[in-house]
Amino acid sequence: MFDWKRLFYCEAGSQLSNFLLEPHLTRDVWAKLRNGQVPVVNHSDIGNVSRFVADYNQRLRSRSYIPEVVHGYLGVQKGNGVTRFLPIISKEDMAVYYHLCGHIGARVLKQKPGIFGGWRSIPGGSQ
Repeated sequence: MFDWKRLFYCEAGSQLSNFLLEPHLTRDVWAKLRNGQVPVVNHSDIGNVSRFVADYNQRLRSRSYIPEVVHGYLGVQKGNGVTRFLPIISKEDMAVYYHLCGHIGARVLKQKPGIFGGWRSIPGGSQ
């Protein structure tokens, strides 16, 4: 299991000390979730995004943010009989996840021929 707390709060994650959520990106992520296969966001959530961002930024600054437990998994057919299992996480954790991907993505992603999508290599793993 990925150790979020270690990434956020250890010395190796010190470059994340200025990591904060932004209302615009959170609103965009939640709008996609509202219309997705597992609609975990409703209209009032999107209307309260500024309040959520302020609350979660305070949690991030005070180092008290802890992600929730995964609610379950959704199996999505990719092709050639392969199923991708996607974790169903809370809308709050999804907002933090997408902000984090944007914040550290350039440092951990590597272009590889013929591979498409978000994560093209495993950080610290064999290339």
